Order: sequence, then C-alpha cells, then structure tokens
Amino acid sequence: MDVLVCPVCASAKVGHDSLIVGRSGDAACANCGWKGKHKDLLVAQGTLTIGDASAALDIAREVSTTYMHLLAEHAGLPIGACIVRSGIIGAKDTQSLARLIKAACTGAHKATLDEVENIQKELQDAKRSNAE
Repeated sequence: MDVLVCPVCASAKVGHDSLIVGRSGDAACANCGWKGKHKDLLVAQGTLTIGDASAALDIAREVSTTYMHLLAEHAGLPIGACIVRSGIIGAKDTQSLARLIKAACTGAHKATLDEVENIQKELQDAKRSNAE
C-alpha cells in the first residue's frame, strides 16, 4: 500500500485534504512543521515491515486513518441503506442512523486491522519455522 510522507523528514504524520479535492489541496507535516501542497508529498511504497519502529508506527497510523476515511466515504451509504432496509431503524431518524453507520465502519475498521495483525503474526511464525 502506498503511504504519503513528508518530503522534508519522511514522516507519515502528514495532514492533507486530498480526500476532498484530489492532489491539489494543502498538506502539512505534524513532525517537522513543513507546509506545502498535496502534490509535493512523497509516496512510500511497500509494507509496514520497516526497521525503524517509529517510522513503522507513523505509517501504520496514516494507513489506518486513510482506511477509516475511505470506509466512511465509500461504504457509509451502502451500510446506511442496509440498516434502513433491514428495519433496524427508520431513514427519518438521521441522528441515530449516522451513529449506526459510524459504529459499523468503526467495527469493520477494527476487525480488518485485527486480521492484518493475525496475518503478520502467521507470516512471522512461518518464517521462524522455516529458519529452524
């Protein structure tokens, strides 16, 4: 998965409004204070198996945040439709419906990240078994 990082310090602690306006929006780094345009951010490719634990944590946080935004943006409407169609709540109770959509996205987010952790553990265990 690609992760956007600061062009100055390579931190993934960057904020950007690209989900709304594409690559033309503003961006800023919470780590070093750099400010610029989204298009100036660097793209880090690969997995989260990085030697520097701090960098891996930064990238994991960015991936997690991006994933949650994408879930809400792309899955929120279908989830809401399923909730209403199932009869759990009526479409007119928008406040409760919004809470249920958020809960469903949060649950899917947590379940996915938990499964990623399980997969990584299985891969590490397999590497240890092959090394023995």
